[in-house]
Parts: sequence; structure tokens; C-alpha cells
Amino acid sequence: YVFDNSMLRLQHMITQHSSAITHLDFSVTNAKMQFLQSNCAGHELCFFEADTGMYIPAASRLKDVKWTSNTCPLSWAAQGTWPAENDGTEVTACDASLKSHAPTLAAADNFGRIRLYRFPVSSSSAKFKENRVHSQHVTKLRWAGGDSHLLSCSAHDKCVLQWRHVVDDAAVEEEDAFIKIGTGSSNLHGFTEEDMGTLSRDVTYAPGQKIEDELEDDAEDDEKFGGAAVKKKNDVSGNATTPKWLLAVVPPSDAVHKAVESSPPKLKLRLVWSHGCQVERSSIVYNALGEAVYPSGKLCVIYSPRSHTQRFYRGHHAGGPVSAIGAAPNGLFLASGDVAKRPRIHVWDGRAGSTAVILKSFHRRSVSSLSFSADSRRLVSVGADSDGSLAVWRSLSGEWYDGLLQAAVHSCDRTVRFACFGVSNTSSIDKFEICSGGDGHVYFWTLCGRELVSSEALWTEQQHHHRHKSVLCGAAVNDRFVTGLSDGQLLVWKGRVCEKSIKAHDDAIESMHAASGEAGFATGSRDGVVKLWSSRFRHIKSFEITEAPVPPLEPRIRSVHLGLAAAANSLSSDSSTKKIVRILVACASSEVYEIAKESGSITLFPGEGHYLNDLWALCVHPSDPDVFATAGDDMTVRVWSVSAKRLLRKAKLDGPLRSIAWSPDGTKLLLGMGGTKSGTRHPKDGVFLLLDATTLRVTHEARDSRYWFRVASFSPDGTKFAFGSTDHKIYLYDTHSTNLIQKSASHNAYITHIDFSTDSKFIQSDAADFEHLYHETSDGSQIRLPSQLKDIQWHTWSCIYGWPVQGCWPSLSGEKHRDPRIKITAVSRNPRQSLLAAGDDAGEVRLFRYPSLQNQLSVKCSHSHASELASLDFTCDGSHLISIGKHDRTIAIWQVEEEEEEEEGKV
Repeated sequence: YVFDNSMLRLQHMITQHSSAITHLDFSVTNAKMQFLQSNCAGHELCFFEADTGMYIPAASRLKDVKWTSNTCPLSWAAQGTWPAENDGTEVTACDASLKSHAPTLAAADNFGRIRLYRFPVSSSSAKFKENRVHSQHVTKLRWAGGDSHLLSCSAHDKCVLQWRHVVDDAAVEEEDAFIKIGTGSSNLHGFTEEDMGTLSRDVTYAPGQKIEDELEDDAEDDEKFGGAAVKKKNDVSGNATTPKWLLAVVPPSDAVHKAVESSPPKLKLRLVWSHGCQVERSSIVYNALGEAVYPSGKLCVIYSPRSHTQRFYRGHHAGGPVSAIGAAPNGLFLASGDVAKRPRIHVWDGRAGSTAVILKSFHRRSVSSLSFSADSRRLVSVGADSDGSLAVWRSLSGEWYDGLLQAAVHSCDRTVRFACFGVSNTSSIDKFEICSGGDGHVYFWTLCGRELVSSEALWTEQQHHHRHKSVLCGAAVNDRFVTGLSDGQLLVWKGRVCEKSIKAHDDAIESMHAASGEAGFATGSRDGVVKLWSSRFRHIKSFEITEAPVPPLEPRIRSVHLGLAAAANSLSSDSSTKKIVRILVACASSEVYEIAKESGSITLFPGEGHYLNDLWALCVHPSDPDVFATAGDDMTVRVWSVSAKRLLRKAKLDGPLRSIAWSPDGTKLLLGMGGTKSGTRHPKDGVFLLLDATTLRVTHEARDSRYWFRVASFSPDGTKFAFGSTDHKIYLYDTHSTNLIQKSASHNAYITHIDFSTDSKFIQSDAADFEHLYHETSDGSQIRLPSQLKDIQWHTWSCIYGWPVQGCWPSLSGEKHRDPRIKITAVSRNPRQSLLAAGDDAGEVRLFRYPSLQNQLSVKCSHSHASELASLDFTCDGSHLISIGKHDRTIAIWQVEEEEEEEEGKV
């Protein structure tokens, strides 16, 4: 309804909208005509002539019209207030201070959030400041006093709130200077030509969205400084917007002198050790040389106890973590399977670690079990898919370069725990028997041509009550087959008939391995007991794994494998005359032990690592290059030696640990507790601990937050320490009193990285919303002008956003083959400030020159983690790099080496 203001008379009525009218705006009055724009509850934006009420269907006619107000959320100037995805957000009110020198748009939504934008807001990636006070959706917003105050009200909580709009005078001054630079004015308010380059990169006034022509101009201006050049039209990502964190990038004054060449560094990283055995059922084996082989992320680690060295099979670099390993009876060939949508099985030389064949994909999700036949010419595999896929692979030559799929079947809809070869029915080479078992079932399979035919087990009246129990493992022993049950029973099978049962353990039998001939077999149970049996099922010896000099945290046995006499010296495939001399045992808490059969001595191998959920935290000793520490969701903090390649000490606490830092004097470890893999709350969320670094005893425990800490750091002078929390705040503490000094709440997302300046006066921090901010350590106040700290020296650089690390991002690097969707998750600068190591969410580790500016090349490491890289750090002398994988829980130790260069004139 449009009224004449002078006569207070209805002038005309507009009926174009199909729903309730929600917002109205008039255009600026001119000599020709005045217009009206309106929104309705049906999400319509309509334009009319204010004098006649005539509908204007072509909105392009009004593209240059100026409006007296902007309260319509559905308008061009407010389109960026709506999220890019449909996440349930409904912008319910907005208003722009159009008469202000620097117009600001306030927008509110149905969740009670009020956000401030720079006007106009043409992109959903525009920066904003957010406040949340109203309990439900805000109905109206209005600026008062120009833009000095903002009024808001909500219909549900019935509150009217008055907000004071605080404007940064320094930012306005720089913005004025920038505007005059753009218009050619010579009055620069005291800014020199040297300062002009930093103005366009300052977060205090830079808009959240620029048009493509402006982006190209900025890129040309920034190129000589290595500054925040943005992506052009032909960029690999196809995105012409500036990444949010780049808006805070300000080159230092000596950027021209600090710029380095774009070639990759003449150094490389060599993997020297991998901690962390990802123990699955029957996944630890001996090779033909008597060396232990176990999975660690994407690697199959070959550990030699004699030389205390590791070699690696790296064939699974294109897949996920290794999930199963099987060994041929003679140990010459090993098979390994990984985790992937379509996992691959690799058969490889167990001594040299070279690939023999990569079998064609058949299973889905992962490979859960692998077992060779007695003649090493066949391999049976089990998939972790929902229909229990079973596959038999064959090599006619026995050398496995010709390995092919012989038969496959989907066995059942219940979980299949194992499958292995049993006793042949006939002497024919194509007739043999396989036993598979799992939750509430056991099946016997016969190979008929290219088909597997199943037969159900035959139960005697005495053994009939075992038929519905879970069968966890099995092995062929002479002319019998033995299976282990979840209640500790051993079932002995003659053909398909259950001949007898033996009460072997007090808890579930998790793993079993049988030697060829008359040597016997071993079983491992959930209660931490390993038992050795003769081939006639007579108990020979028992070993309590909890009696080891270093007992496991979780004694449950997950894998056992027998070592035969002279296996390291004899490469013969005939092992029927060999005797058992040792047993390889892996526990659920990642410890790997070797038990001597005769003496019963238990030796801990240096393959253990974190074993539960995720691994988050890493820190290096501030003065000892040989020591570093880790902490994870398994509630343990561990201190490691680089040179000894083993764990020095560990302690188990009463909650998950996801952040760690070492005090500058090396006497204290700072730990942040809480967090769960499911995302639910934990009773220890927000608790922090101080530990004695020598004894790992807790010296102080406190809590000032109800949310868990993601990152921790000490100031270089040791007087303060800081935590970055999931509640979007930075908590700053006094080291001596451990009292909370200040909480900084400038971020709008959880904190991911923190660095102190060399003088301990400032903090730089990253957040999950791609925001890079600066704060003072004295009072926690935010420094709104990044240009003020452009020449500050930082004690460490772990922040993934900033001027010296921009080149490590794929979309800004000079390596166009890298996927621009990959996100950098961790960086570390070496102590000499010449190298930058970067890890990403694909698990790759790369080396760059420091500072790493745009279009720079890198050196890719030979090995990558199986999942997102959680953290990495150089040792204090820069000789080694430590990296940890979040989900695969592997700890990789890399040695920094020089690339071999050809001598001049050498052919």
C-alpha cells in the first residue's frame, strides 16, 4: 500500500507479490522518477515505480539506481550475507549505513547471529565480524546516529538490544590514503611510496571480494614483493577470489632481499625410521631372513633385530594404510593388502622388498586377511566388504610375477575374520580345501575349476553347542584343521567334522599360527597369554606377555607368528624338519615382542607407537636434537630418541591428549587434554597439565575452559604459555603462577596454530576459517593492522597462513600438477630459517626454500602418510624432521640430506 505523504491518502495498491511482504526500500528521489524494491516471505525480489505502482520486470533497468536504505536481504548489495551452501541459514534482517564514510552492512539470521560486513556484500566469501546474543531469529535491525549504534530486536526472546559500533581510526586513516592513491591524489596522510605496497594487503580495509580486473592488477603489483598475489582467470582452481587468509598477508620491508629463487631446495628428506605398528589380526610375520615385518601406515616395515635397522616396502603409496600381511611358509614371498574403496593386494620379495606383482582389485573397503598355501603357489584373501568376499589367487611359476585371480565368491553377509588353506582332498593340483570363519559361522571351501563351492561344518552331538560362536582364527596342523573361538576353545577338525574341543585359554583366541610338519603351532588370547602346542594338540609351554620387562599397556594378543630354527641362514622352501625357536607377538597397544622358546625371555622390539583413535600432538626438545615427544587419543605421552630409534619413556594419563609443548629450559612438558573421535564431550575437556619432562609425573593440573585445546606453545623467554581452544579463544597463562592472564576471543573458529614472536611480546594464530590474526601477550588485545608487525621476527613458524609460507599451498605454488583442493595442515621452519617443511591432508611431506613465496617449487618426499598429517617439526639442530599422521598414527623420522650433484665435467 503506497500513500501520499502530504495528503495521507492511499495512492495505489501493488499486488505483484505472492506472499507476505517483509522488507521495503525506496530509491533516492530524483527529477525523473522514484522506485521501490521489496521482498516477501516467498523469497521474491520485485521492483516498482513508486509514483504509479507499476511492476518493473527487467531488474537491469535499475542496476545504477541509488537507494535511500538497504533493508532487503534479497538484494544485490546483500547477496553475500547468504551462505554458499544450504545449511539452514535464513537471513531475516539487514540494514546498511549508507550515509557513512565507510558504509557497513549489518545482517541477522534465524539463529540469532548478527554480522557486520563492508557494503556492498556481493560474495558469500566476504569477511565479517559476528556477534551472538539473541536466542532465536532476529526480526529487525536498524542503524542509529549514522553508524554509531545499531538496534536489534527479536520476536521470540522479546529483547531489544543496543550495540555500539567501534571503528578503528587507524584503519580508516589507511583506507582514506588508499582511496586517494587510487584516485591519483598526492595527499597520502603521511604514507610513503614504500608503504603503498602494504596498503592493498592490509586486512583492516581490504574487501572480501574483488572483480577479476582488480585481482589481476593486484597480482602484478605484488609479484615483485612475493606478496599476496591472487589467482587469475586461468588459475587451476578456476576461482577468481582472494583466499581469506591472504588478506592479512603483508610483506616485510626487506621482502625484495628475502625473496629466494623459485627452484626447489638442494636438500632431500630420507626416511630413516617409522614408529607405530598398526596391529591387525595375524598381520605380524617373519621373512626368510628371520626379520620381523609389520604394517606402519602405508609402509610394510622390515625390522632386523641384529643390525637394529628398518627397511621398507613402499608399494602401497597410491592406496591407504596397510591392513593385512601374510607370509609364505618359507618366508620368501609376502603379501600385503591396504584400505581403499578398491584395495589392492601386493605380492613382494620378503628379503629385498621389491614388488613381484600387484593383483587386480576385487575386494572393497579393505583386505582383512591373507594366507598362502603350503607350496606358496596360492594365496587366499578376505575383504572387509559387507558380503564377505573371498578370493583365491594363483601363480603357476611360484615366483608370483604371473599371479592371477583363480576363483572368487561372496561367502556370507556376516563378518569373515579369516580364511586359510587346509588339507587337500585329493592329490590333484586343482583340488584343495580352504576354511573360513567369522561371526557365528565356519565354512569349508573346495575349488572346482574357477568356482569355490562351500560346505557347512558337520557337528557331533558333543560339539553342537559351539556352532553359533564366533570363530576368530584358524590354521592347518598336519592332517587336521584347528580353529580358535571367542570363548577360548580350540576346535579340532578332521575334514568337515568337528572332532573335539580343547579348553585352551580363559578368553578369546585372537590369533594362531602353525609351522609346517611336526613343529606345532602357537595361539594368542585376549588375556595376554601365548601358548605353544605340539602337532598332536598337547600343550607345551605358556608365556604371560604381562611378565615382559616392559609390559604392554593393553595385553590383548592380536598376532602371533613362529620363527623356525636356522630360518635366517636357510632359504630352502622345505621347512618340515625345522624347529620353533622364537615367537613374534603383537599386542593391541602396538607393542611387538619376540619370545625365546627355550629361555622364555621376552624382548620388546622398537616398533611400538600410539594405538587408539588419532595422534595429534608433537613437540621437539628445545636444546637436545635427539629427543622429541608425542601425545594422542590413547591417553599416553611418549618421549622418543632419534639416534637410538626407540621409545625412552611413556606415561598413561586419564584422558585424551591433543596438544603438547616443551618449555624453553627443557624441564617441563605442557599438555592439553580432552577431545573425542566422535566429537562428543569428554570429562577432561579443557584440562591442561604440566609434567616433569624427566619423570613424566604431573606437577600441575588446572582447567579454565570447557572445550579441549588443539594447540599449545611456550613463549621463548619461558614466562608465558598459550593454548588455542576449540571454543575459538586463545588462553594465555603465566608460567610461574600458572594463572590465566587473558583470553582472546577475536577468532570466529577454533584455533589451529600458534607462534610467539622472538621477543615474546606478540602471538600470531590461525583458525579453521582461514583467518590469520595477531595479539599482544601483555593483555591479549588484537592487533588489527598486520602491517604493524610486518618486520617482527617469529621464534617459530608453524602457522599455515602467512607471507613466508604462501608458496607451499598448491594453488599458489609453481607446481601446476598438484591438486589445488589439497589443504596444507602443518608447516615447520628449520632453525637456520632456510628450509620450510609442509604437510597436507593427503599425507604428503614436501620441502621448500624459506621463505616460500608464490610459484615456488618443492621436493616431494619418497613416502607419504596414509592420511592427514597432524604435525611436523624440525629438531633443534635441523638435522632431522619428525612428522606424525593423524589417523594412521605413524611417527616418521626423516634425515635432512644434501642432494647428490654430478661433478662438473663428469660423464
